[in-house]
Amino acid sequence: MANNHDGLLVRILKKDEYGMWDDFVEDSEQNSVFSKSFWADNICIHTKNKFHIYGVFNKNNELVAGLPIYSRRKGMFVIAIYPPITPFMGVVYARRKTDNFSKIESYQKEVVSALNERVKKDFGYITLALHPSVIDVRPFKWENWTIDMAYTYYVNLSDMGLLWKQLDKSTKYDIKKAEKNDLVFFESDEIKDFYQIYSGTYSRQKMTAPVSENFIYGLYKTLKPKNLCKLYFVKKGSELIASSLVVFDSNMAYYLLAASNHEFKQYKASSLLLWKILEDVSSKYKEIDLVGANTPKIISFKRGYVSKLVPYYVISKTSSSFMKFLIGFYKLASKK
Repeated sequence: MANNHDGLLVRILKKDEYGMWDDFVEDSEQNSVFSKSFWADNICIHTKNKFHIYGVFNKNNELVAGLPIYSRRKGMFVIAIYPPITPFMGVVYARRKTDNFSKIESYQKEVVSALNERVKKDFGYITLALHPSVIDVRPFKWENWTIDMAYTYYVNLSDMGLLWKQLDKSTKYDIKKAEKNDLVFFESDEIKDFYQIYSGTYSRQKMTAPVSENFIYGLYKTLKPKNLCKLYFVKKGSELIASSLVVFDSNMAYYLLAASNHEFKQYKASSLLLWKILEDVSSKYKEIDLVGANTPKIISFKRGYVSKLVPYYVISKTSSSFMKFLIGFYKLASKK
């Protein structure tokens, strides 16, 4: 079903249009691996989510914007959420062909208005984490979306010598200490080894890892042939003590998942691991996203390497009064 709004047509893309979509994303300022169709394919295989791309077309049938959405049924409602290990995913605009500020604002307002008209009919609740390049969220606010701010960290990799000088003093101390402990940094394709460390981090806290080994394996199998990921390890002797999965797109590297063996925390393997990753990634990328700066426990480690704090928006909308009641009730109950 298509939806017309002020000269714009909103419709769900067909599977045979996904190649067109991936090219569109690649050329957009919101370009990221997380908005590509092949990223979605793996997520849908290993979750209960369904994936659709809402394309926005102008009167010349040109794709001018789009919104990738993961959804699932929750009781009597269909809700749209952003999926596991996907830092952001939201509206993607066509690259600007004009510097006329008024035209840019008008275009983005019309796109959001058209998308809003469609998704409010299709979903009882929707939440999106927008790409950091989307700084104007007023069109969403005008359509009564709830706007929240979140943060991530970027590290500037253009001058590694300067970066070393700018590292936090305690971070440099930990890296040097790790080097004295004869730790070995290397790359590998052994997902099982990574997942053992990763899941162990959660089981130690009597928690379940947010994604399964099959999920990680499927993602790695999809990205690796495209040169869009690397798996890094640090070991002492034959003991693997830290690991990280880093993913890439044409613009940026992402420190997506990382874990370490708590029994060997005295060796500071995580500090060495991240530093060596920065060195390796710097040969191709000018920046890396450390993926998330919203939890005090996590940022205490990451901020020792950081060049800048980067905000992004998390937006949501509830379409029905009953759904608003349920969400409010859930939030109230979760505080007790």
